[in-house]
Amino acid sequence: MVSGHLTWLLPAPPIGGPRTFPARSRPWNSRGKNPQSIFKQWYTEAEAELGRSLPNCVSAGYVPAAELGILFRNAHAFLMPSLYEGFGLPVLEAMSCGCAVITSTGGSLPEIAGNGAQLFAPMDINGMAQAIASLLLNPAELTRWRERARTRAADFSWSKAAEQTVSVYHRTWQRAMAPVKNKDKNKIAQTG
Repeated sequence: MVSGHLTWLLPAPPIGGPRTFPARSRPWNSRGKNPQSIFKQWYTEAEAELGRSLPNCVSAGYVPAAELGILFRNAHAFLMPSLYEGFGLPVLEAMSCGCAVITSTGGSLPEIAGNGAQLFAPMDINGMAQAIASLLLNPAELTRWRERARTRAADFSWSKAAEQTVSVYHRTWQRAMAPVKNKDKNKIAQTG
C-alpha cells in the first residue's frame, strides 16, 4: 500500500459463508511482537481451531494504484494494524471505496478514521479480533461500517486540502508582514 506497511484485506465470504468465528480460549502473548505478526498468528490458529480454512486473507503489500480501488471495493474489510502512521492515506483510500476499515490508534490514524472506522490500540489483540469478528459475523454491522466509511471519506478532498494549505500560507504571510507594516505606520506618524 501507499505507506509501505503490511496491511490485510479480508475478502468477502461466499454466500452461505462462515457463520461462526473461533473465540480465543487463551490470552495472547503480544509482548515484543508487532500487530501484523500477531494477526497472522491469530488467523493461522483460528483456521486450526475450525479445522478448515477461513475466507482468504490477503497480505497485500504493495498494490499498483490501478488495482487498489478494485481490491477495496471487493474486500470484506481493510485491516491496518500499525504502530504509527504520519497520515494514514491507505485508511482514507479504503474508506473512499466504501470498504469497512479496522485500524489501530497509532499516530494520526484516529484523526483520519474519525467515526468511519473501528479502532483498536496497536497492541490490543483482543480488540482487533473483536472488530474483525463483528464484521465477518454480522452483515448489518458490515453495511453500517461501509456507510460510515464513505461518509467520513467525503470529509476529505484534494481541493479542500489545497484551500486549507493556501489559507495557512496566507495567514503566515500576514503575520510575517505585520511588523513591517507597523514600522511603516510609525515612520508615517513621525514624519507627519
